[in-house]
Amino acid sequence: MVESILLVMSLLVAGFLGTRIAKIVNMPHSVFLVIAGIAAAFAFRYFSPEEVAHLKHLFPEIILFVLLPPLVFESAYNFDFADLKKDLVPISFYAVIALCLSTSIIGASFYFLFGLQLVPSLVFGALISATDPVAVVSLFKQIGAPKRLNTLIEGESLFNDGTAIVLYRVLIGFASATVFKPEMVSEGLIQFITVAGGGVLTGFVLYYLTSLFLRFVSDSSAQLGLTVAAAYISFIVADHVLHVSGVIATMVVGLCLGNKARLEFNREALHGMHYIWEFLALSANTIVFFAVGLNIDVDGLRSSLVLVLPALGIIYFSRAFAVYGLTPLLNLTRLTQPINLSYQTFIVWGGLRGGLALALVLLLPNEFPHKDLFLSLASAVVLSTLFLNALTIQRMLSWFGLDKLDFKSQRVYLKILKKVIQSSTQTFEKAHAAGQYSADIIERQKNTLNQLLEKQLHEDAQGATEYEDELLLEEALEAALLKEQSIYNHEVENGVLSKKAYIELMLSLKSRKQIFEAEKIKGLNKYSFSSLTNLKSHFLANFKNPIFTLSTRLEILLHLHLALKEVQKIVAHDEAKKLLNAWVQLASRGLEQFYTLYPDHSASIQTQYLSNAVTYNSELKIEEYLHDDVITASIATRLRQDIEASNEKQSQTAQELLKPSLSYLLHRVPLFATAPNELISKLCAKVTTRFLQTGQTIVSEGDAGSSFFLVTAGILEVRSEKLAEQGILPRLFVGDFFGEVSLVFGQPRNATIVASMPSQVIEISEEIFRSVLADAPQILEEITKVAKERHAA
Repeated sequence: MVESILLVMSLLVAGFLGTRIAKIVNMPHSVFLVIAGIAAAFAFRYFSPEEVAHLKHLFPEIILFVLLPPLVFESAYNFDFADLKKDLVPISFYAVIALCLSTSIIGASFYFLFGLQLVPSLVFGALISATDPVAVVSLFKQIGAPKRLNTLIEGESLFNDGTAIVLYRVLIGFASATVFKPEMVSEGLIQFITVAGGGVLTGFVLYYLTSLFLRFVSDSSAQLGLTVAAAYISFIVADHVLHVSGVIATMVVGLCLGNKARLEFNREALHGMHYIWEFLALSANTIVFFAVGLNIDVDGLRSSLVLVLPALGIIYFSRAFAVYGLTPLLNLTRLTQPINLSYQTFIVWGGLRGGLALALVLLLPNEFPHKDLFLSLASAVVLSTLFLNALTIQRMLSWFGLDKLDFKSQRVYLKILKKVIQSSTQTFEKAHAAGQYSADIIERQKNTLNQLLEKQLHEDAQGATEYEDELLLEEALEAALLKEQSIYNHEVENGVLSKKAYIELMLSLKSRKQIFEAEKIKGLNKYSFSSLTNLKSHFLANFKNPIFTLSTRLEILLHLHLALKEVQKIVAHDEAKKLLNAWVQLASRGLEQFYTLYPDHSASIQTQYLSNAVTYNSELKIEEYLHDDVITASIATRLRQDIEASNEKQSQTAQELLKPSLSYLLHRVPLFATAPNELISKLCAKVTTRFLQTGQTIVSEGDAGSSFFLVTAGILEVRSEKLAEQGILPRLFVGDFFGEVSLVFGQPRNATIVASMPSQVIEISEEIFRSVLADAPQILEEITKVAKERHAA
């Protein structure tokens, strides 16, 4: 046991050092690890051959249950969900249809050309057709391929991994059958769908459970630990307990958590996810590729040399035929952006195989037909793709011109390069002013940087002359939308923006991005933010808790306004600036309307926002002082406790403003503004508060009147047949009252009152109206006066 731990730690040290060595020798890290693994295998065979046999025995389960789950999870978590949705059709097509075609070609070729049994040959075709996500992702992180090409190849490797294992299981079931029956095909298809679908379902269930646990715990270390547990539990529960696809289950958990990361984790955990999972992936990759080297059967390769080269030809041909043959059909469907020939070539050549193929061969039963031959062939394919494909793919990028940035990316690169150089030269100048560096050395450094900038500017100028102004406008708008997104991301990470408000703001931003892609500036000029600023929207009407709903709506408006004001500062293009000014005005009008209609909610949200901002900024400053040893841990703890207590007090104030007292509400109505406290106290003991949803009727025309109402929030519409004939639609605002005509004249209601948005009223019954207000003749006189005017109208 101790020796095994020492061995694993030694391999990790070698792998971590290998990251630097691989860069020095200009070699992919995965290839370096395989070479090191082969060298280690020779050493082990010489000094301790029994240890190699023991490791080979453990290799398949270690790969599947220890190393594969974190690698699949890390790849899925970091996969751009928006890119995945755009290319889900081709990725699924390659992962299912192309893989099945490749499996069939390999199986049939081995059967007809080599005289091997058909079903075992198909099993080998399934396990060797799947591109290994471990090998593919580790390589494509290094070569700098175009974003879409990266998405297609990594996405396929992630998806077809699960597909291949499911197909592998189904075909092994066929191989164990003594007699082939036609119904086995339909049963196999059902099993395939069940295992794959079960993996998806299991993944979703475990994602939701993980999401609940993440919300329950607030400690960042605990949240990171939950993700590690989720990666393994999803895989093992799906594969070992439910006998469905563990790879697909873990992939679903990783994709969902990655897509909702800012809604699931606190700030420290969100930032920590990158480092913890990059470390786990590097560690797992190190062990996997060392294990590949240890499991390469060199003797088997020699004995099977006659079949190795033709088998390699068949496997490469099957991959090429599946991609080149099916992609034109996919392009004809127009379900996705067309995939050109150069991309197809890279999809073929980027289909690396790795430890998973070897693990699946070794998992075959000992009595499985041709197992030793399949192990030799799998070793040959793994070595060929890792040495031939991986070592040449960087050069192929140059040959096809894919190592160059596209025009749009080049413009972004140039803009960032300018900022970096400006920042660097400013640093030089400050250092020179302080007498730290020689003016001559600084001047040479500045000239070197400026030459780089001039070279890039010259290349950029060759492509953008005719449409320069249009390009500048598009760049300004893209930068504005990205800046706005960055602000919301930053605020939700730091607890200043609630997750509910963040979701709504991001939906609006996503809508504007889609409009920008389709219609450019023309479409954005028509955008009105109605989903965020319209207080009558269905979003509000669907909630039972009006306080929570209105508070969220105000929070959205407040952060929208603040973000747009911040974005205004970075926009220099005149037309883009004009658009931002219009958006800011829309947000301002929405805020002003809300402040007028819901003053209590406004005060509450502003109080809570400022309190959260103070807490966040204080925490940053405390962390800075603690890191620089300006304060001790005990002082930091005391500061946090005092600031947290102050924040709690402000939060209580904010909550009280959301539920103001009846006394406060009555005093705010002009009719009772000067009423004595005793009268207000009597009214408070007897009146009731009512919340109204959008469209809710509070009184109907013709009904008997027994109450008097004061509007304390929102807007109400007055409707009647008489008013309709005149084409009039009066409204009641905060401070207005109604229902007095029925009480003063003893008549039925002369109008219907409907809430045009979420509103709040105070209801005063006839008994209270008569008894309590009898002691306030001035108020009664005012009410009676208004009643007579409305009755006469």
